[in-house]
Amino acid sequence: MNDQNKIPDISVIIPVYNGEKYLKKSLNSVAAQTFNNFEVIIVDDGSEDNSLYIIKEYENKYSNFKWFSIKKNGVSVARNIGIEKSRGKYLSFIDSDDFVLPNFLEILYNNMKENNTDIACCNYYLYWPKRNFYIKNVICLPSGVYSSDKALYSLVKDVRLHFFLWNKLWKKSLFTDNNIKFPQNKCYEDVYACLRAFYFSKSISVISAPLYFYTRRNDSYESSTTLKKYQDYIAAFQYIRIFLNSQGKYNKYRISHIILGMRMILSSIPMSFSVRRCARGKQEFFYEFKFAVKSIFYCISNKFKSISDII
Repeated sequence: MNDQNKIPDISVIIPVYNGEKYLKKSLNSVAAQTFNNFEVIIVDDGSEDNSLYIIKEYENKYSNFKWFSIKKNGVSVARNIGIEKSRGKYLSFIDSDDFVLPNFLEILYNNMKENNTDIACCNYYLYWPKRNFYIKNVICLPSGVYSSDKALYSLVKDVRLHFFLWNKLWKKSLFTDNNIKFPQNKCYEDVYACLRAFYFSKSISVISAPLYFYTRRNDSYESSTTLKKYQDYIAAFQYIRIFLNSQGKYNKYRISHIILGMRMILSSIPMSFSVRRCARGKQEFFYEFKFAVKSIFYCISNKFKSISDII
């Protein structure tokens, strides 16, 4: 897109923090999109490496690339700023270490327009850069159009439809009309935004073809578990009930929430071991695992009132 005054159909929002190692691959994949009318909003979160130099290079090269800078406020603030600065009717959120196929935007956009949906989701690849190896995600919903109710049943389970921002195209009005913002200083911030956006949507289209490459790397934030991240993991699970309760809809999705809780108990075992390595040893592992199990069972019980009851 060469005309800077033309209103873009899609705004691609890319938060960046110390992403120099993978950033060029990510930006190259966005620049190569077959879809014509889009803008790219890069929000640098106080990077201390050469990320900003790379960002400026792409802004100079492409007229539809622009960047903003903040001072280490976190990915949620970066995304919120990206939404505020966006001009497109649709939003795409791409992580700075991931990359997409050239027809990523075109397929999602055309699918949304043809089916008149509020959200379009595609399948994805898991990519390991050190081995230059990728594998297709095989557990996903079949292609088709789903009502908000049916999609939420699957989303809350987090099995065939996930709380990911990045493999979806969103109507911007879902965020602006419903005051959806990413919570500051919270890990798993995707859960908070995705849950509300899906709830307020009318219909969702799913494309089983993989169009997005999600990078798995040993030095990533996702590869290590800190105590805060562990506790935010539980808080995000509890937020699902808090929000659905506030809408009078929890009983409708309770089975899906229970299934997610049982899966989380299993995943809490390796997460607790990771906390043990990062923190105070064996005692910390048992404390955190016990906290997770207690919190999950309390949250799905009839006694649940609020998160503050167990913290």
